[in-house]
Formats: sequence, structure tokens, C-alpha cells
Amino acid sequence: MANTTWEPERFANLSKLLLDSLELTDESPVVDQLTKQLEMAKPDLAALFEYPGKNAQHRDELSKGTPSINGEKFKVSEEFIVEAKKLSDFLELDEDLAATLVHKAIPYEKRFELPPAESAIVMFFSEREAKLLSIIRLLTGGANQTVDVSVREVLGKFVHYLLSTTLTSSNKMFPERVLATMGELKTKKDKVTALLNGPSADVPYSRDIVEFVQTKLGDERKQLAMIIFWIIHDYQLNSKETISVVEWLRGSSVEDPATLYMTVALLTAMNTSTEGPSQVQAEEAALNKIRNLERDSQFLAKLNAEVIDKTWNDDGLKGLIWLQWALLATFGIKQSQGFGGLIGIREDRFEGFAQQGIQMGAYRFAVDYLLGYRITDHLEYDLSAEFLVLQRQTTTATETRRYPHFTDIPVDFQQHIEHTLEDTLSALLSRMSGVYRQMRYVEEDAIVLANENEERRALLEDQRQQQQQRQLQQSSAYPYSRPIVIKPAVAAAAAATEILRRDTEALFLFITVLYAERPDAGLRFWGRADGSRVELDDRMAVFLRWGSSCKDIGLVRGYYNMLSSLACGAQASVCAHEFLGASENKLMSPSRAHVASNQAPRCSWQALFGALSHYASSMRQKDSADASQKTPDLPDGEAALLRSLLRLCRTTVRYSIVARMSLYENAEYNAVVTMFDFLGCAIPVSLKASLLDTIAAFGELGPEILGGGEADNARQLVDEMARRIWAILEQSQTLPTTNDVDALRQARPFGMERVPLLPDRTPQRGISIGRGSGNRQLLSRGGIVYELEEVEAAAETYPEMRAFVRLISSLIHVSNSAAALSNLDRDPILYSAPSPSIPMDLGESYRTPGITPYLVFVLESVMLKAEQRSYQYSTEKWSVYAVSLDAIERSLGTLDLSGLVAEAGEQRLSRTDSGLANSLRALVTHPGFEIVIRILCGSKLLDALLNILNVGVDEVNMSTGDVGECINQSVLCTLRILLRILRIQETLLRTVIPLLLESSDMLGFPLTLPRSLTTLEQLLLSRRQSVVQIVTYVSCTSSADICLATIKILHILSDSAVFNGIDDRVARGADMLTVNRLVGMIDRSEESVRIVHGFINCLGVEDDDSVAESREVALISEAAKGFTSGLEDQQSTGPAQSIRLAIIDLLLANLTPTKPAPTIAHYLLGFSLTRPASDDLPDPSQRATCLHTILDLLREGHGEAGPSSLIAKRPRLAERCYHLMYHLCSDAVTGDVTTRFLRGRENFFYSQLSSTPMAIVPDLRVLGEEPQSVHSPIRVYAQLHGRSWLWRSSALELHTLVLQDARSRAKLIGEWLVGDAEQTEDGDGSVFSGGSILDSRMRILAMFDSLRQAYRDSSSALQRQQRVAELEYLRSDDSMMDEDDDEGAAPFGRGKASLGAELLNVDVNSCIVTNERGCAVYDLHALVALLRQAEQALDQGGQLGSAGARQRVFLAIRRVVIRSYFGNQERELHYAYASALRGWKELAEILVTSAWNKIDSHGRAGCERTAFQLLRGLVRVLSENDPVFAGGASKWCMEPPTAEQEFRHAELLTALAPTLTLFAERLSQEWTRAGVLTRASLAMNKPGAAGQARVMPPALDTQLPVEPLLDTWRMLVCAALTPAAAASLLLRGNVYAAMLHVLGGIRKLGESSSSAGQKSRLVSGALDILADSAALGDRLLEAASADAADSSDAWKTVAFSLLNALASLFAVESRPNRVVMLLARKNFFASFVGSILHREDHAIQAALQPDPASLNALYIYEAKMSFFLRIAQRSDGAERLLENGIIDVLADCAFLDLRPQSDHGASFADAFIPIRAERFHLLLMPALNLMLALVARIGRDNLTLWMKAARFVSQHHAVLEAILKEAAAPAHLLSIALLTEAKAVTSLVFFIARQRA
Repeated sequence: MANTTWEPERFANLSKLLLDSLELTDESPVVDQLTKQLEMAKPDLAALFEYPGKNAQHRDELSKGTPSINGEKFKVSEEFIVEAKKLSDFLELDEDLAATLVHKAIPYEKRFELPPAESAIVMFFSEREAKLLSIIRLLTGGANQTVDVSVREVLGKFVHYLLSTTLTSSNKMFPERVLATMGELKTKKDKVTALLNGPSADVPYSRDIVEFVQTKLGDERKQLAMIIFWIIHDYQLNSKETISVVEWLRGSSVEDPATLYMTVALLTAMNTSTEGPSQVQAEEAALNKIRNLERDSQFLAKLNAEVIDKTWNDDGLKGLIWLQWALLATFGIKQSQGFGGLIGIREDRFEGFAQQGIQMGAYRFAVDYLLGYRITDHLEYDLSAEFLVLQRQTTTATETRRYPHFTDIPVDFQQHIEHTLEDTLSALLSRMSGVYRQMRYVEEDAIVLANENEERRALLEDQRQQQQQRQLQQSSAYPYSRPIVIKPAVAAAAAATEILRRDTEALFLFITVLYAERPDAGLRFWGRADGSRVELDDRMAVFLRWGSSCKDIGLVRGYYNMLSSLACGAQASVCAHEFLGASENKLMSPSRAHVASNQAPRCSWQALFGALSHYASSMRQKDSADASQKTPDLPDGEAALLRSLLRLCRTTVRYSIVARMSLYENAEYNAVVTMFDFLGCAIPVSLKASLLDTIAAFGELGPEILGGGEADNARQLVDEMARRIWAILEQSQTLPTTNDVDALRQARPFGMERVPLLPDRTPQRGISIGRGSGNRQLLSRGGIVYELEEVEAAAETYPEMRAFVRLISSLIHVSNSAAALSNLDRDPILYSAPSPSIPMDLGESYRTPGITPYLVFVLESVMLKAEQRSYQYSTEKWSVYAVSLDAIERSLGTLDLSGLVAEAGEQRLSRTDSGLANSLRALVTHPGFEIVIRILCGSKLLDALLNILNVGVDEVNMSTGDVGECINQSVLCTLRILLRILRIQETLLRTVIPLLLESSDMLGFPLTLPRSLTTLEQLLLSRRQSVVQIVTYVSCTSSADICLATIKILHILSDSAVFNGIDDRVARGADMLTVNRLVGMIDRSEESVRIVHGFINCLGVEDDDSVAESREVALISEAAKGFTSGLEDQQSTGPAQSIRLAIIDLLLANLTPTKPAPTIAHYLLGFSLTRPASDDLPDPSQRATCLHTILDLLREGHGEAGPSSLIAKRPRLAERCYHLMYHLCSDAVTGDVTTRFLRGRENFFYSQLSSTPMAIVPDLRVLGEEPQSVHSPIRVYAQLHGRSWLWRSSALELHTLVLQDARSRAKLIGEWLVGDAEQTEDGDGSVFSGGSILDSRMRILAMFDSLRQAYRDSSSALQRQQRVAELEYLRSDDSMMDEDDDEGAAPFGRGKASLGAELLNVDVNSCIVTNERGCAVYDLHALVALLRQAEQALDQGGQLGSAGARQRVFLAIRRVVIRSYFGNQERELHYAYASALRGWKELAEILVTSAWNKIDSHGRAGCERTAFQLLRGLVRVLSENDPVFAGGASKWCMEPPTAEQEFRHAELLTALAPTLTLFAERLSQEWTRAGVLTRASLAMNKPGAAGQARVMPPALDTQLPVEPLLDTWRMLVCAALTPAAAASLLLRGNVYAAMLHVLGGIRKLGESSSSAGQKSRLVSGALDILADSAALGDRLLEAASADAADSSDAWKTVAFSLLNALASLFAVESRPNRVVMLLARKNFFASFVGSILHREDHAIQAALQPDPASLNALYIYEAKMSFFLRIAQRSDGAERLLENGIIDVLADCAFLDLRPQSDHGASFADAFIPIRAERFHLLLMPALNLMLALVARIGRDNLTLWMKAARFVSQHHAVLEAILKEAAAPAHLLSIALLTEAKAVTSLVFFIARQRA
């Protein structure tokens, strides 16, 4: 039974899985998944489109409302029945399958904005397309040697199954099924086409859907044809299948696009070329093909009969196949003697077949059909004569039709077409040289004979006309005479001329089109197959020299055009220049046949420029000749020949700076001047256009010139050449700019012979900006303006005008110091620079200087009139727009405002400042200023720009070929122009224009500006439809740059107050909403749904490469220009990735609190416009939003913590996505809604945490590789930031879950964090070693370790890159290099940017700025500008007079820039590391605080172990001297950390220190809780005997081994003594606090241990650590004592508490307490005791006030007295306190006399601040207890003690007396505090009294 099941996106997922598998570089679980999926899809893939047909039984079941949907019975509605039946009829499918499609499409109805049936059609054909794409990826991947072996084996097995099995239904092999399916699809497409052409009522669905089906059917046929091609290309067809392909092609139509693919497939099958990347493999493949054919003689004969004997629908196709078959047979006969016998044809017959194939139109078919996509309008115009000849090369003389051109061929298949035809051409030139040579000679003889006949015919025609004239004269004299009729004698010759063969010229054209604009693809023709070695015996090189001997003008023209295409490329252009140099000494030189010895060859530069000079001179004679003398016009043939020569020259100079300079500077040629001179002659417009294009090539600064190693020198040469061309252009007055002829002649550059004379006029020197040209009357006369309006406008075609505008554009170079026009990320003001090719003083002596007149011509005569002009070819309008907008954009791109902004900012507005005057003149005379002012005053230029955008995104997406490229370029330029205006307008209007108006008298000429200048946003506000039109371009699929520019514009508009206002009312159902203007415009428009889907599609589009990392050398080059300051601003993404990042940046910028909701971000993310803070987000099945797509991106690799996750594949995108999710979850408006949505669909944060790979980069210590060979710091930088946002979001979610008591979700996240990471690493990788219960590593710690490892390795990589860069860029013999050799390779540290800056006397720190993330970096752009200014100052001061001095300064600048660049990278990497640690810290702190009780980690023992592991893992890091590079790293990093690195590391450890305290506190709480629970349990369950005291259990016990506990204690001690701790009190204080918690635990564990041995091990081990050889104990005591003596109040308390705890620990020793000994030795006792009276007394008195400002003094006093009381328990401590005067100090303290009169019965917890009585009690009792301890410990023999104690009582007798009286008062209510005080007083008095007694 036929399969009627169907699932959406099944094959889409398979296709994606195949793509991911092809990109694998190692073993992966994806291979297993791929195998499983392929097995499941095997039957469906093999069946192609064999779906079950209509079924009567199923139709009856559907009619009853009970269809089977995926094998399950459903009850459906009547409407469903109707839709399913209609779908079944339309697609001719089984009714159950149709019902399944409709059912599966219902959830997508609102997402597609289509009815269910139409949505089903879209999904059905999308799945079919994905199925074919999967097959293609299977075929290509199975034969791709670069694919991982395991993947290739899986794919190869499946391909073998696919190609070797048949289906029982058809019994056909797979290729035959493909061909059959193509036929079926054609039939279906014809039916759909007939349906569309028929009555509208017969169309079952909307025309858009039916046209969609029609298009998809055609696309599927092309994909099937491509499958045939890939089978032939990578595998093999059997004989039957090959015959089927030939039969299919014989009956095919050239109008069918599939014919093109099938033709290439058959050519590939017959290809026996021995050329290729590996010639040995190519020869072996060709020989194998011949051997296979020999084995099947019947097939060989049948194939020959199919090709030769059968009828073909198209002669050209037949001719090409004949030619390929002849080449194969010729090769076979030469390789195998019996090959010809198998076919029954001799070799000479096959040469005849080849010749017949050529005459049938093989070349024409190859050029006009297979290469039709390469024939651009520009190429067709240049080769118009050749294409006219090509059309006539048919078997029928009257047939001149053109083949269809298919321009939608995939780029990769275009390459296969070109390579296939190259192989055919190579075989032709090497195997059939006799054929094409003979054909040329026959053609030349026929042409010579035809020319002779033509001359005779012309002579006889003249004689006949003369005879007729005489006859007329005679007839007038004799009216009755009869005329004599002379019959033409050369009618046959005339007829013969019409059918002359020109196949050699067609061959030249074939090569011309094949190699056009393919750099260095034709090097073999120049004898340089390997790019360097000359091989003159190469048949292609021989062919090139042979062609140079052509004599016929048509052949010569075709040969020149062929050379032009072959000269394309850096190496090929040099070869062409040498070839055309006509040097006989060169190995490759043109033939000198039929050329006199004293003449240059026809194919030479001398011939070209000699011809131009000759024609120019002869035509100039017209002006001086008599009226009776007529100079003949230039013949059409000669004009076409000159155009081909100019094209050759144009290509050569465009790609070779050597050729350009050689021709330009050659005094004999005088190339540019000669062409300008010829331009002024009466020659055809087409020739003038070629001249202008060739001149433009001399001044063009394209990527071809800048691709070499000497790019800077080449740029300078071309800039200077462009300035000279500007001068020659001005002097030629091709565009009239003045009437002052005398001044013009005086300014004439050398070489110009003639200046057109115009009537004298007074030159206009004033300038009016934004109002049009003041010289409109002048510009309207003569030159290019006349020819445009009178000649080209009449002909309705404009080649000369377009060429002239291209010339202007090519002469406007964007500075090397400015950002490229295509770079939309750079600030156009900060990264601006004047054009080095524009002479600002052009025409200064006779008009307002500059090139503005030329741009005014572009604006007024070209741009603004383009819409009104008539066009013979409608596509030419867009070409006019494209060239005009290019010139406009270049003008804007060279407008330099940075200097004026800096001057205005520094208030350098002196009227005598010549520098400011020059800057202002340069500004107002710059054409870019004219353009900006015109746009900002709302002139026609703005309307023209917006009118271009009205073409619509549909037209941009659907247009192909040249017109599509021009439309695309026009729209892109328009958007970039608007974007640039939006970016610079604020500076221009607020800074530059006011400065200009204030200083207008400095210009030297009057200036008029429009009064109505405003922002572009204000102008767009009144053109709201244009705004919507701009935003719709986000749906552009043909250009990623258009989408990116659109998003950038929308971003600026969303930030504008004009569009961000809230005054628009939008109807939403019955509600009227108040939203901001931008959202209102979009929501009200008809394009709203399309716009949202455009953003969704942009977010979902896949890039070819995950992250396009830039090359290191390119980045350093960018940095040297000041373009790249570090990691943050490097261009490291592909186009699709840049669009995604721009969209998310747009969303983030519009989620800030300063923008009230709803903004454009809320609109795109799907939040409600009515109640965004409460209404739920839509379900993906109901409405698609950008949020759904972003979540889908984050789900990539869901459940697989490996390379398939988004953060591993596209770290920058993942970072932005996580940042957005954090904002959405934490924002007051969107937080609840977003969290509710995420929880309703999945446990989002848990899945993200679990799918994020632990390792960020491979561990270099494990791999043993160099850093830069493994990873880039850019990827680490993005991954660190991405993890930071993920962890912060997860911490927020975990905390929220705890607050909401969502125990199960909180438990899931918490237990995952403390679960086993299932990784074991050596060294630092494992937290513990040797312990059975502590060997596992928790994920939370593994996350922490991965951060450290990534930062460590990335820092090593950066240092390595810096050393390599300095070796390359600072290599010099200059002594300056030797001075810094000792630090040349050092990592960048604080102050390193100043190295070399002393020589330039600059302060590099003045260039430090804070980037968007908050990281302080050097602004390299500002730094480079500062260094250049310093260089100029030194030069002006005469300090750079020698070459050595200049070299020294050059190296100093380069050193400062490179080191600053790498310093920035290190800073940004550290900032990212700190950010990631901050995110980890938040997550860890939430885990051990609020979420701790939600963790069920194996009971109390598990919680204890978890807390201990956390503490141990973190304290290990804090105890290391270098927290990053410790443990290893770095055989690549031998240098010690710099001061700046140490400072940064101390900052990080300080930030982590509070987390350490929390970990220690949690562990202490676990110990305490365990003891409390145990004792409570025993008290409840095991009461003691009546009347007997029950022995209580130990306070606590532990499951932890002793050794890890002691090791943790040791690391804590070390952590308090590191250099980082010495530099940070906050770090030391937190370590002290952690030590307090651990010490308390050790003491209690020691006391509670059941065995004396364990107790001894704990306590003695802790003491041994303090007493080790490193004197850790003494150092710790000294550090803590110093902090207790002099630090902030809080840390004094902690330090005294630590001293107290240490004193308690040392008290177990029998010897004197070490704490007492060290404090006495270092004299800390005197400081501690003295500070009570001298520093703390007044503060404590203030703390006893009714409303104290602080209680810190009270807390310090308590901690200190507690410590004193502790050491006073032993005699040595008590004696030291007595010696240092503790009793005297207490006796003199005034605060002990400030006992307040208050109610002792008040509660201690009545307020946060204790009442005064309680505060005094806390002060008095420690003093009394200390006195009692001293009295009790020292004994009765110390009279000094008793005297001081008596003095203490005497000094404070009033307070003591008041306590006793109050306690004795019978009416007074006694309190515990009062009784305690009274007891202490009486005890003290008793001891003193007893002593005296």
C-alpha cells in the first residue's frame, strides 16, 4: 500500500544535518545521528516524487469526514473536507495524503498568513526542495575528499545504495527515475501554466500560490538536472543511462533551463581533457573513460549513432556535442589503435565531424547559451560587432535569433560550466589545431576574394551610374531614345559576402566570453601555466602567437577582444603588457608576419596610440581645411577596431600598476593626452565612451591594484595620476567650466595641444550651495552637455554620458585613512579623510576651485533628469542611476569633517587662522558639501533618492542579470547615502554650519546657504510612505548589504526624538493605542506583516561559514590605519552574521528604560502593543516573531554540549542573543511576560546551561600546539561575554524560582550545577586527587576552570601574535630597534604604549577612551592622528632632514601603534574574562545562598561535600601568586607578569573574595546545622534517666577526610599572603573571614572527634601548617595584626576576630602562645592598647549618643576586648597586657563613665540600633571581664596589678556605685544585664579588697 504519511520539516532537518556533517572536522555523535536519519529516509529519497495518486476509497472516507491522517483516523469538519479534496485534485495526490497536508498546515496558518490549504502547498513544495537538496548534498559529500572520513563513508554507502537499486513500482535505476521525473514535472508545469492562462474562475487558489507552484516545478526540474550532473561528475552512468541522457537532450528545447544543466552533464560525461590541478590524475581519468568505452563496443556504436546520425532539435547543441564527441574519439584513437574500429570511423572523419560541429554553431551555442549568464550589458555593448557576427554563424543564412540567457544559475555550477568549457577548449586547441588553422585560412581567403569582388562591384556600380547619367543627358537631348540598362556583374559576389563563414572570429569570441573578468584564469595562453615559468610549447601559447598574425579587420578585432579577456588579472596583465610591448627579445611576443621591419606589429601599444594620434591629427585638419576639402569620417570597421584596442588597454592598466605607469609616463605614447585629444574629434559616441572608460582605468583605484604587496606605493602613484587626469580633464573642457580662455590656456598642463574656444564671460567666483549651479548657462553649451542633450538624448541611449560619470567616479578616491564606503560600522566623521586624488585648487585661477562643477553636472544633467529621459533600452535607466549614485556616494565619502569638528571643539576660531580658512574653503568647495546641503534642505535630490527606493523590494529580489545588478547597486547606494547623512547631519548642523557662518569672511568669496536646513528625520516625517518603503528592504534576499543598511537606518530612526515621540494613535480592534511614531507608521502600513517576516528571515538565514575570522596581517594593517582598536571593533563576521548582529543591537537599543514601551523592539519581538507588561507572547504556531527565531537559534545543538551549539559555532551571535534574553528577563516591562513564556514552553535556562560546552577552547597544555594554530582570541572574547550573559540570566532565573517556591525547577538547575562534570583532567583540571569521595568535579567549578584556561591560552596566543607582528613590522637595521631588543617581545603592559612616544613627544594616555562595554582602551584612530601631527611638527622643525631620522620616526610610530593595538586586545580580553567571572560569581552566590535548600545532594553529607568542594576549588585560585598562568602554561609565555597584569589579577581576586567568604560560611553552616540536627534528634528520641544528667552528643561530625581539610586551611593561609592580597585590603579581609569560618570548624571538629588521633591530626596539622618552613604563621599573624592596627573599621573587626581564633588555636600548645610572642616582639600590643584611649575613646563616646552616626567603634572595641580576654586566659598574655598598660588605659577611658539612665528591661531587638543601655553594657562588660581575668591570672603577688586595679575602680567609682545601688534597690526591676554587671563589679571589688586585707 502506498505511503500516505507526511511530516513537516523532515527533509529540511535532514538537509541541515547533512550540511553540519559536511563541516565536521573530527569524530562526533552527529555521525551516528546521520546514519540513523538516512536509514529512516532511504525509501523516500530513492522514490523521489512518487506519491500515491488519487484513491476512490480514500475519497469516500474523506467525504464521510473520517480520513486517515498519518495512519490514524480523524473526525474532520465539512470545511476541512472541501479543502482536502481541492488540494488532492490540484496536486493529484491521494486524499489521505492531502488530508494529512491540510492537517499539518493548520498550526502554520497564522505564521504564513495563508489559509491552511495554501500553507500546505508551501510546506509541501518546501519539503520537496529540501529532499532534492539532501540528495545533492549526499552526492557531493560522498565524493568530497575534504569531508571527514567517517562521514564520507556513511554518505558513500548510501549513495551506492541509491544508484544501484531499483524500485519495484518502476523497475528503473535512480538516474532513469530522475529523467522520468523531469518529464512528469514538465507535464505538470504545462498544466499549471494552462490553468494560469485560462479563465480566472478555474484557478483553485490565489494566483500567487499557483505561480509559486509553477516556479517550484521549474526549479525542481533544474535541481533534478543538477543531480544528473553530480552523478556523472563524481560517479558514473551505465550505458543505458548515458543513452537516456543523450536521447533526452536530442528532444529538449533550449527554452527549457534544464537543457543547460543536462548539456553540461553530457559534456562532462564525454570530457577527456588531460588538464587539471593534477595532470596525472586527469590523464588517468581520461584513459579510464576510454578503456570503459572499449569494453562495450555495442554501446560505443550506439552512442556514436545517437550523436551523429539522429536528429537534434537545436543545431548549436548538436554541433557542440559533435565537437565534444570528436575530441573524445580523436583522443581514443590516439590512445588505443582499435578504438576507431569499434566505431567504424577513421580519425580524419572525426576531424570533419569537429569542423561540421563548429559550422553548426558549436561556438555560438557555448557563448550565447551556456555562457549567457556572463554576457552583461556592458560586455554586449563592447562586443556588439562580434555578437552580430556570431548570430550569422548558422546553417541557415536568414536565422539570426539569440539564445535565452539564464542568469539564475548557482555560482558553484557556473564554475563547473566554465571548467567544462575550458576542458573542451583545451582539448580543441591541442588535438584539432589543424582544423581551426585550416578553417581560418579558408575564411581569410574567402574574405579577400569577397573584398575583391566587392571592389569590382563598386567599380562597376560607379560605371553604371555614370552611364545612366550620360543616358539621362542624352535622353534630354533626344527625348525618344531608349535607356541602356547595365546589369550588375557582381550579384553573385554580393550574395557570397552574406554567407561568409567567420568561425575563427567566433572562436575568439568564445575565449573572450569564457575568460572575461576571471583574473588570471587564462595564464596558460601566456605560456605561464604555473604562474611563473614560461612554456612556449604549450598549445595555448602557440595559439595566442598564431592569432596575432590575422589580417582581416574582423579577425584582428576579435583577437584584440580575446587578448583583453586573457589580460584580466595581476599576472596576466603584466604578461599582456610585455606581449604588447613589441619587444623581439621577449619569449612571448606577437607575430611580425606581413609587417615591415621598421614598423611595430599590429598587436602593440605603438600601433594603438599611433592610430589614435593619426586619426586625431587627420580629423583636426577639418578646422583648418577649405570648405571644399572634406576629411573622410572614421569608418565603422576602424571605429570597432579601435574600441577593441581600447578595451585591451583598459583591462591591462586596470590590473597592472606597472603597465599603467609605463603607458602613462611614456612620452612617445602620451596616452591620456592622446585619448583626450581624440575625444574632441567628430567620432562615434560609442568610441568616445570607450575612450572615457579607458581614461578612467588609468585613474581608477580598484582592488586589483591594491591586492599586491606594494599597495601603499601603488595607491600613491594612482592618486597622483588621478590628480593629473583631473587637470587634463579641466583643460580639455570636455565639460565646460569657464569662459576665461586666456586663464585656461595659462593653466594648461604640458601635452595638451588644443583648447576649445568659448565666448568671453566674466568668471563667476561666488558659490551658492544647495541651489544648483551658478554656471548653468555655461554648462549647457558645448562638450559633454551638448552631446548628451542633442546626440544621445535623440538616440535615446547614453553610453558617453555613463562613461563620463564613471570617469568622474574613478577619479574620486577614498583615502586610505578613511573607512571604505561599504563599511557601515565605522563612524563617518571619526574615520573621515579628504580624498588624495581630488585637486582642491583645480581651476583656482579662473573660477571657484574644486571639482564641484563636475558633480553639479552629475546631479542636474544626469541624476535629476534620469526619470524624465526616454530610453531605447529600458534597463539603461538603472545603469544611469547606478553610475550617478556611485559618484555621489564617493563625494560624500571623501567629505572630511573631523578637522573642523576638532577645531570647533578646541575653540580655535581666530579670524587670522589660515589653517581654519583653508579648512573652510576646502569644505564649501567640496562636492560632498553641496550634496549634503541639497539633501538637508529638502531639494529635488532627496525626492530623487526616495523615488529610487520606490522601485520596491520585489523588483530588487526578482531582477536578475545586469538590470538586477544595477537596481541592486542603485538601491544600496541610496540607502548608504541616506545612512551617511543621518550620521553626519548632527555634527554638520550643530557645529560645522555655525562655524562656517561665523567665519564666512575668511573664505575669500561670497557664500550663500539655504535658510531651511533641518535634519533628515524631520524631512522624512512628512514622507512617511518613504520611511515604510525603506524599512521594507529588510526583506531583500538578493543583497545582504541592502538589509544591513536598512537595519542601520532603522536603528538611527528609532533613536531619533522625531520618530520616538508618542503621539500617534493606532486602531487595534476596538482599542485606540498610543504608540511611538515609528511603530505606528509600520503597524498601519500594508507592509507590516512583510516587514516583521523580513526581520525573521534575516535572523534565520544561515551563513556559509560560522565565523569569518580575519587574517592576522590584515588586522594589523587595519590597526596601523587606526581602524581597529582591538577585539570589539574587528570585522570578523560574514554578511548574514552582520545582519543578525545588527538586528539584535537594534532590539537591545530599544529596550532601554529611557524609551517607553512599546518600541520597535517590542513590536518585532511580539509583545502586545496594548499591554506589553501583562499580555502573553504569541505561540510560534499562531504568529511568528523575532523572539521565536532567536530562541530557535539558541536551541541549535539542543541537548548536545559540543561544537553544534550556537555559542561554539557563532560566539558573537550567541553573545548578543544571551544579552537580549537577560534584558528581556530583567526588564520591568518584559520580565514577567518573557519568563512566563520561557517556562511555559521549556526549561529554557536549564537546557541552555546543559547544552553549553564546558571547554571554550582546546587546552594548549594537552594539545601541545602553538596558540594561534588552535584558536583566535576573538572567538574567546565573544564566548566569554556570551557565557557571562547566560550565567547572569540563569542566576536571575534561579533566584526568581526560589522566591516563587518553584522547587522542582530550582532543584533541576541547582543539582545540575553541583553535578559531576564527567571530565577528568590533569593538573589544575581536577579539583581533588587521591580522595575517593572528592574526585568528581562539579560543573560549577568546571565552568570556572574553563574560563581560566581560555583566558590563559588566549593571553599566550596574543603574546605570540605580538612577537610575530613586531618581528615582521619592526624589522630594521636601525639602531633604534637595538635599544629596545630587551623588551621588544614583552607583552603589552601599563605604559608600554609610551615606548617610542618619547621621540615624538606625545602623550599616548590622552587617547584612552572607554568603549561601549566600559573597557578602557586606546583610541587608535586618535592615536594615529596624534602621531602624524607630531611627525609633521618634527618635520616643520627641521628634525627629519635625514633618511635615518625619518626611518627612526617611522619605526617609532609603528611601534606605538602595534603595541597599543595588542595592548587593547589584552585589555578587552581581560575585560571579557572579568565579565564572565562576574556572571559565574552571581550564579555561584545564588547557589550557596537562596537556592541551597533546594538542592538534594545526597543528604547532609552530600551538601557538606559540595560546600567543601566549592570552597576548595575557589581558594586554590586565590592562593596562587599568578591566578592565570600558574600551573603551566606557558612555554610560549616566558616573561613574568607585568605590573598592569598583576593589578588586573588583583582586581579579579578581590571581586571573587566575597564569594569565597560565602562558600566558607556555607560550609560552616552545614557543620553547625548537622550538629544541631543531631543533638535535637537525640534529645527528642533518647531522653536520659529520670534525675540523671544525659551526656549530649558531639556538636558535629564530618564525612570529610582530614587531609583535604588541612590542605584547604593551608591554601587559605597562602591566599592571605599573596602579592594580590597584599595589594588589596578587601581581598585580605574576605580571606580572613573565610579563615574564621574554617578555623571554627576545625576547632569544633577537633573537639568533637571520636578518636583522639583524628583530633590530634586536625589541630596539630593546622598548627604545623602555620609553623612550616615558610613561616606562614608568623607572616599571617603579622599581616592580620597590621590590619587590626591600621585598616578600615570593618576589617579591623575581622582582623581582631582572626587573631582571637588563632590565639585559641595556639592555646592547645603547652609552650607560650605564638600570637602573644609575635605581638610582643613586633610591639603590636602597645599599638592595640594605646589606640583605645587615643583613637577610639572619642568614637565610642559618640556611639553612646542617642542617635549615633556609626557603631563601628563599638564593634572594633568588642572584637579587640574579646581578643584581649582570650590571651589573658594565660599568664604570658596577661602579663603582656599589663606591661603595655591595659588597666591604665581602661581607667582613663571616659566612655566607661557615660552610663545612661534607662530601662534595663527594654528588649535588645526593639530596634536595629541597640538602646543606649545595651550599648553601654556591651562596653562595660568586656572591661570588667578583662580586669577579672587579669586579677585572677597574674595572682596576688603582683602589687602593681592591684594598685592599677584599685585605680580603675577609683576612676570609675561613680559608675560602679550606681550599678550596685540600682541592683540593690528593692523597687527596681532586675535584668540579666544588670545582674551580670553587678556580679562583675562585686567580684572585682572583692578581689581588690581581699588583696588589701
